[in-house]
Amino acid sequence: MGEGILTLVAGMYPFSVPTEPVRQAMADLGFPDPRCRFQDGLRTGLSTWLIGAAAQSPA
Repeated sequence: MGEGILTLVAGMYPFSVPTEPVRQAMADLGFPDPRCRFQDGLRTGLSTWLIGAAAQSPA
């Protein structure tokens, strides 16, 4: 179970700490704050992953 969570966090984290030029480009394009996107994406990803893991567990 822990490997899935680690993979999700490690995969998403770089997007939450962009370089200044990337941050500026994201702001110019109207993208939400990278930290908020990370938090929202992590919440959604973990919920989805845990629901799927629970559905596969024997009853």
